Formats: sequence, C-alpha cells, structure tokens
Amino acid sequence: MMKQREAVFAAYTAALEAGMAVGTDQLFDHVADTVAAGITAGEVAYGKDRADEAKVKSYSRSVTSNWFKKDERIAGAKYVPATRRGPQIKDETLKKLTSALKSLKAHNRPEDMTLITKVQDQIEARRSALASDKAASKVQPLEETLASLAELGIEV
Repeated sequence: MMKQREAVFAAYTAALEAGMAVGTDQLFDHVADTVAAGITAGEVAYGKDRADEAKVKSYSRSVTSNWFKKDERIAGAKYVPATRRGPQIKDETLKKLTSALKSLKAHNRPEDMTLITKVQDQIEARRSALASDKAASKVQPLEETLASLAELGIEV
C-alpha cells in the first residue's frame, strides 16, 4: 500500500511525463482523480470507508492540495507555514508602555535597568487591571502614565 504523499508525487510525475503543464487546474484535477482512484482501489492508504466516492474525491483533493504545498519535490522549496502574530494590543496605555519598554531595551544601557523594571511593573499592573475590572481603579490612566514616563526622562 502506497502512502498518500508518494501517491500524489507519483501521479504528479506521471502527469508531467504525459505532457501536462505545471501549475494548471488540469494537472491538479488529474492528480486528485488519480489519487482518488488509488484510494478506491485500495492502493493508497486511507483510514475510512473507501466505498463513499464523494468523500474519497473530496479527501483526495485535500490531500493533493496539501502535498502540492508541502512536498519539496513538487513545490520546489521547503514549506514554511504562516505564523500567527499573537494577540494584538488594543489598550492605548498598554501600547505606550510596551513601546517605551522596547525603546529602553533597544538602548541597552546599564543605567536604564531601574527604568525598565518600573515600566515592566506598569505593564503588569495594566494587564492585571484589564483582566479584572475591579483592579482598574488602581492603575494610572494614560495621561498620568505618560507624565510618569516623562518624569523618568522617557519620551513616547
């Protein structure tokens, strides 16, 4: 029994040898149909009911699409999945504090270590306040935070 990746590659190379053009819908459809036929015939690994042609056809298209992207022999390059940027900061005060912290860290001066600690404390306090509405009154508003940073000699 052939693995799905190898079935896609074998169908791809056979289609190219038959003269199909790279990157066309015709090539993709041919490879997907060949893989579906292999699954139905029991030649390609598949863990579900092989008799359900609609599901096999749909699955073979998904497998073909997947290996067209991920198989270096077909794609021509190593597959690098998109990375998430993480949660975006929506709170203006937190944005300003984070920006100030990045600025301080970029300078990498020993005398800035106490300032870095103070800004980190403010960031943690703000995050806690945002997580709990009860603690919101204990955190400085944006104007006060900017004034505190200005007193410390940090421009934002």
